[in-house]
Amino acid sequence: MNRVISAISKSTNPLRSIGVVISNSDGNSPQILHYSFILTQDGLQKKNFVLHGQYCIVDSLEGFVLGVIEQIRVDNQYFTNHQTVKSFDIAQVDLQAFFPSDQWECHIAEVKVLGVIKSDVIFSEDILPDSFERIDKVGFPVKPGNRVYLMHESYLQHFLGVNETGLNIGHLKNYQMDVHLDVNRLFNKHLAILAQSGAGKSYLLSVLVEELLLRSNEQGTPAMVLIDVHGEYRFLKAKLADDLKESLSLNESIRSVQNKIQLFNASFLQIGVPDLNAYDFQRYQPGISVPQLRELRKAITFCKKKYIYRRESTTDTLSDDMPKGYDISDIIEVLVEDVDINSKTRDTLIGWLEDLNHLGIFAKYKSPGLDELVRVGELSIIDLSSMISMRKKQILVHYFSSTLFQARRNNFISPFILFLEEAHNFLPETGSKSAVAKSILETIAREGRKFYAQLVLVSQRPVHLSTTALSQCNTQIIMRVTNPYDLNHIKSTSEAITKEALGMISTLPTGNALVMGAALNFPIFLAVRKRLLPNRQNEECLSSVSKRFIKKDLQHALEDLKSTRITDHFIAEKLVKSSTNE
Repeated sequence: MNRVISAISKSTNPLRSIGVVISNSDGNSPQILHYSFILTQDGLQKKNFVLHGQYCIVDSLEGFVLGVIEQIRVDNQYFTNHQTVKSFDIAQVDLQAFFPSDQWECHIAEVKVLGVIKSDVIFSEDILPDSFERIDKVGFPVKPGNRVYLMHESYLQHFLGVNETGLNIGHLKNYQMDVHLDVNRLFNKHLAILAQSGAGKSYLLSVLVEELLLRSNEQGTPAMVLIDVHGEYRFLKAKLADDLKESLSLNESIRSVQNKIQLFNASFLQIGVPDLNAYDFQRYQPGISVPQLRELRKAITFCKKKYIYRRESTTDTLSDDMPKGYDISDIIEVLVEDVDINSKTRDTLIGWLEDLNHLGIFAKYKSPGLDELVRVGELSIIDLSSMISMRKKQILVHYFSSTLFQARRNNFISPFILFLEEAHNFLPETGSKSAVAKSILETIAREGRKFYAQLVLVSQRPVHLSTTALSQCNTQIIMRVTNPYDLNHIKSTSEAITKEALGMISTLPTGNALVMGAALNFPIFLAVRKRLLPNRQNEECLSSVSKRFIKKDLQHALEDLKSTRITDHFIAEKLVKSSTNE
């Protein structure tokens, strides 16, 4: 009797014996990081047999060795000679009717060793679940002939680092155990969600957001800002249909989630010109030369003195005698009136500024303001789907990202999580000249965690995603990826992923994911849980959408517009412009 058998005999959740460690005849005997075992009848129970990816435990001289089943193969000596099998088949003779071939069938499992629990327990002691938190490196192989046991869920929670009060994003494959990721471990450093189109990354992100919004104020949840490029997350704020309200048992939870969501349409976003310096203009308009930059800096300084920028506050009110800040037109006016500027330099600079002004996203003050965009425990969705120009999207993402980061560095706003959809468009590995937002996003990736400014990068093309940013994502959730270039890029930016796991990624079913990195002690495969908020748009097929388009369903579009947040700053700015034009 060895230590494991004695320990489990008194355990309230006894471990299940599934096999015996073997020493293969080909010389592949137990090693420090690998061993094989033959499955016994207990491991081959009908409807409860051992599966790939399950965790097991075996006794050793050091203590209890923990591992994961990486491969299961079936051997049978009766079928090793292919000529014999072929001859019996040609003669239409069932080999199993003449020989007891089924009795020679052996199931061999290959185990990757993950660690060891150093232990000197005596026979009367039990294995305590919290002891599975103290895992050491293995220094000595397991002994052939030792019993192998399937690890129980109560031990797995401690072993994997799952927190019962964490975010429930799904359940562990081949186990009846929900995976609750600890918020601090998941978001103290950056996160990447990588998958090809249709694998379920947007669904996973919406589940992650739901879990964050369901947390109570006492648990401490950071503010959240989501850059939604294609409008995939508008449904989170959309009004539920009456039939759905009646059918959903978690209606109260859904309402609590939706009450914490704000939706900002790109059509109503404004960049506050007084927030910009001359180098920002040069970043948005790279054609501005050094002499032009010098004159632009002088014009901005003059405008700051002439126009008092009204600081945003919920208690401020607009009055006719209060200066309202300045915009690009005001800067151009200063340049026109300055007779000391070289005419060629001035005309070219004005041309660059007018080009920017024509984009229609620059105004006297930003909208939304930081007090509207960043709210503790709430989600702000910046919906860019109505904006076609990638240049405008790049400028807006840069402006709001840099504004958020600078405010967080100065402790003006709460800690926040910035979710970035289609991250490869804003953080490309190459062609960064047109990617205006790349510099600030890489800065956040490198320095953000020091100031509790976290990034969540969501991408369907990892190979096009900045290696600098991706390597800073200490936790990665990877769903199905089949492109070999993307797979190689993932492998090169993560030391934790193995060749076997990389091979499994390409065949993952929709809604399944590999989670690895700082959020857990060891990588796991899980199935994403069902989302609370239904998205009828995703549930529709091509033919049903075509039918609905024929009916001109304008009411649906109006409801989307009603759920959009239009800020007071935006309305005030438009009223000022309207009165000026009149």
